[in-house]
Amino acid sequence: MRGLEGQRVRKAYVAASRKYRVPWNGRHYDRERWEGGDPINRALSAANALLNGLCHAAIVSREYGIPCVVCVDGATSLIPDGSTVRICGTTGEVTVLAGPSR
Repeated sequence: MRGLEGQRVRKAYVAASRKYRVPWNGRHYDRERWEGGDPINRALSAANALLNGLCHAAIVSREYGIPCVVCVDGATSLIPDGSTVRICGTTGEVTVLAGPSR
């Protein structure tokens, strides 16, 4: 990141590094050598990719005027893979209609 937002984020990284005693040597990322990155930078990259996906879903649904439900607390541990669900875009309620099909 560049500009004022980049400065703010870098300061936040440094502060968190000191607070949680995690070594911080700056933000480094090489797409060609993912496994060569240190665990902290790999975690930041993964978190950033997930956040971008959530933001994209919310922005696109807003532009189409359709509801978007993201970050349903506990959904990945409570709903089995392959289940059929109904999601209410108004309330955010998630209902499991059927378990995984075999």
